[in-house]
Amino acid sequence: DAPQGATTPERFASPASTRFSRAAAAVAAPSPAPPCHHSLPGRSTASVHDRLHAGLCAFTDEVQAAFAAQLPARNRITALLAAQVRALWPAAEVKVYGSCSAMLASVESDLDLVVCNWLPAAMLQACKTPGASRALQAECVHRLAARLRASAAWARAVEVTSSTVPIVSFGCDLGDLEGAQEGDRAQVVHVDLSFFAPGHHGLRTMAVMQQLVANNPPLVPLVLFVKALLKAVQLNRPFTGGLSSYGIVIMCMRVLRDEFRQLAEEAGERAREEQGKHLAAAAA
Repeated sequence: DAPQGATTPERFASPASTRFSRAAAAVAAPSPAPPCHHSLPGRSTASVHDRLHAGLCAFTDEVQAAFAAQLPARNRITALLAAQVRALWPAAEVKVYGSCSAMLASVESDLDLVVCNWLPAAMLQACKTPGASRALQAECVHRLAARLRASAAWARAVEVTSSTVPIVSFGCDLGDLEGAQEGDRAQVVHVDLSFFAPGHHGLRTMAVMQQLVANNPPLVPLVLFVKALLKAVQLNRPFTGGLSSYGIVIMCMRVLRDEFRQLAEEAGERAREEQGKHLAAAAA
């Protein structure tokens, strides 16, 4: 029995922690979660870690395979939207950013797009105040939303979001696209499109995420799992109080760096102990 006054799981459990526990169990793996290693006589912590590692790898493979299968349809959406944008701004380019650009996305992830070169660089530089650039972005967002409602049957429920960076958002049923495959039926991708201007940091954060993923492979399964966990408890949208993909990447990267630092310190301590033993043996 726990000593009097000790904190037990039942004593500090809250509705929020219960929600997270249930979500984690649902997201982690199709097989039942292994019992706590404290209750497994003769089983080392390493074996539990191996099972957790294998489960995360299997989950990552499943998520990335499904996303890769959906990627051609997402590219068709980007191409269709780029054609609509160029009809209004002929020199404009539509670029993908966010988790989709860093292979940290699932089939349920939003497709984040930004319109670049819609204004000459000199005019953009003149919009140095947030109010001026936001007014131009808002005007462009409304123009594009009106065009999509009128001429893009594949864009459903087109809306304009008056956030810090104005966004036109809509849903796209992949089955409505030309050349849709059988597996695309009943799959809906949510699209958020914004216009680049001073204060839009999407492309910069994309570059940071891509570099972190390239240099730290363990980041991918951690981020995908945390994103699935947050989605299960509806904490995956920043404008409703959730955490953004960039925020998740930075958080997981901090955990990895702390873990790497601890492992390096432990390895250094072991090396010093071994060196001390060799010196002692040589002196004897």
